[in-house]
Amino acid sequence: MVDDKVFRVSASVRGAWVSPALTIKPPCLLDVLQMAADRVVEDLHLTMTDMLKLGVSWMVHRYDVELARPLMDKAPITVETWHKAVDDLFTVREFCLLDGEGKTVGTAVSSWILVDVARRRPVRLSRHVPEQFITYSSRPARLIRGHLPPLSRIDSEEPVHVRLCDLDMNGHVNNTSYAAWMTEGVPDDVFASCGLVGMTIEFLHEVTRQSRLVCRSGRDGLEFCHELTDESGRVFCRGRTKWQKLLC
Repeated sequence: MVDDKVFRVSASVRGAWVSPALTIKPPCLLDVLQMAADRVVEDLHLTMTDMLKLGVSWMVHRYDVELARPLMDKAPITVETWHKAVDDLFTVREFCLLDGEGKTVGTAVSSWILVDVARRRPVRLSRHVPEQFITYSSRPARLIRGHLPPLSRIDSEEPVHVRLCDLDMNGHVNNTSYAAWMTEGVPDDVFASCGLVGMTIEFLHEVTRQSRLVCRSGRDGLEFCHELTDESGRVFCRGRTKWQKLLC
């Protein structure tokens, strides 16, 4: 339901979403957030399917997620989400994650642009979305400034194989697959004994089925920096993940 421009959706962390540590996996967390955001644009008839009929498509530029603690298997969660259009150029979608007692366990913010599918160039929101979307919320937008820096060290390299199931209806890789590829740079022992408590992804270029990429990662304790590049060194995305050791 929509209440004061905030949409709420409740769920429980499912078994298929969790790692061997019984904590939610990075791509599954993005799926949960996207599910809530999609429900909002459904009410406004601005889903990906709706926009493709107009020759445009939503494209994510960045995700920033912070959790107070890892989200565990079967844990009830409620996602509150709202969006704010900024300067007719992009929209900021914010999220608040609540536990079963209504306490905040995480926040997230993402930024999106609207792209002309044929020209692959950004377009102004007002040309394709109703005024109701532009003025949807009076809340100030939480803007994330700056860019993630290049890797300062490389501790691991993993080849990236773009699968058919990585592609969305645009024929390009879905944002959740980037999170999955970044996770491949996390050592097995960390993945099996820790839970995600922070993630940033900055999407720089689109990835297609034909892309030949490698994910490079650098480690500092339980924090990791990730970079997705091709053979020429072109960077397609940069990211960070932060993990927390689980108590026995």
